[in-house]
Amino acid sequence: MIGYGPERFPFQVEGAQFLALRDRALLADQQGLGKTIQAVDAADNAMAVRILVVCKRVGRHHWAREFQKFSPVRRRVQLPVVGDTIDPKVELTVIHFDILHRPKILRQLVKQTWDLLIVDEMHHLKGGADSLRGQVILGDGGRKRHHLAMCNRSGATWGLSGTPMPNHAGDLYPWLKAMHPDLLPAGASDYDTFMRTFTHCTESPYGGYRVRGNRSVKLLGAILNDVMLRRTRKQVLPQLPDLIVDHLPLSGSDVKAVQVWESAPEAEQIRNVLLSMDPDENPAEAAQAWEEDLSTLRRLTGMAKVADAVEVVAEELESGDHEKVVVFGWHPDVLNAMAARLEDKGYKPITLHGRSSDEVKDNAETWFQTDPSRRVLLGNILTAGTTITLTAAHRLFFVEPSWVPGENEQAMLRILRIGQTEVCHVTFLGLANTLDDLITAVFSRKAQMLSEIYLASGVDNDDNTTRQE
Repeated sequence: MIGYGPERFPFQVEGAQFLALRDRALLADQQGLGKTIQAVDAADNAMAVRILVVCKRVGRHHWAREFQKFSPVRRRVQLPVVGDTIDPKVELTVIHFDILHRPKILRQLVKQTWDLLIVDEMHHLKGGADSLRGQVILGDGGRKRHHLAMCNRSGATWGLSGTPMPNHAGDLYPWLKAMHPDLLPAGASDYDTFMRTFTHCTESPYGGYRVRGNRSVKLLGAILNDVMLRRTRKQVLPQLPDLIVDHLPLSGSDVKAVQVWESAPEAEQIRNVLLSMDPDENPAEAAQAWEEDLSTLRRLTGMAKVADAVEVVAEELESGDHEKVVVFGWHPDVLNAMAARLEDKGYKPITLHGRSSDEVKDNAETWFQTDPSRRVLLGNILTAGTTITLTAAHRLFFVEPSWVPGENEQAMLRILRIGQTEVCHVTFLGLANTLDDLITAVFSRKAQMLSEIYLASGVDNDDNTTRQE
């Protein structure tokens, strides 16, 4: 099966084949190389009927959307939350880590069998049997009810992670022990000996180990060779375009408040226009009859995305694949709320909008481009979306796009300018099951089309300078 929708890159075809041919495997490509698409294609290639996807909360709608977008198989989808009943007749179930151990959910999961279990962000299981999620997915190390583990109730289990060893080689032990105990070398089948074999470690007086680095790397590589596939962006760079634009739906918070606003007749009119819109139409025209209420709805929607958007940004920064990230939004309140949460996580975000101080406006570009400690810039599209250069980042998110497609394009070109040597990745963050999700999907498509024109011409739109290869 070739796949559905856009043509796959050769490395993505290879990755899908790698998974489909293995009952237990780990796809560890760097972020941005399309692990989700590869897993969807692999599921089709393996002819999996009942599929269970376990992921972070912010990824539930993304997984449901990607199966619907990239698979020709029309699967029914359920996204259970606490208290829900999991229908055993539904083909695709997407559930997040934090509710796996809830009694009602767990009782239902262990009574069912699956053709395929996909564990996204597999590195979150590095605690193994010491964490509830590890016990449910990988088992408890054989101590009690290992046969109830999800991996043992699935015909195949695939893990996905851009950072399979976020700290050291020991992070892989729970996965290897549960999935491939036969591959563990003699004398390294328990965690302590595995740590001493594959890391330079000493016991900590507070429990656990202090690790100075990895060891026996070639031996570990030989063990992983047939069960883990990892490609970096540099390895597949000749296959990649200069710019990748996509759309990620977020679960959000206080979505019901947004949906109350969207119950107005004008909202239904906008929804119908968006669903039937031709690629060259402007979605802003659909909102002209609802201008007064729409501004309030857009701010409310932006605030509902703040918590999930911060988690997505923080994950990108923590992955090690991106030193810096740019986030564009519209409302200062939304950008300030994101900045506060990022500060709580230990980052020093630069917040650039009309209400920012003169010092920030004068120095934001220099700080972001030259200071390694300033890893995030949160910018208003009108204030920060033109003129300045932000090529220290090649990762960009729109938490709130402009309703004028050209303004989004200008903002994207802040990272795709002279001096940029990396593939740039832009993601529009939508609020799932709302008008915003339809709108961000439309702007994502429009941004991709506009960017292809500029990339083909080699010209930056606002200053007529040719981008250097």
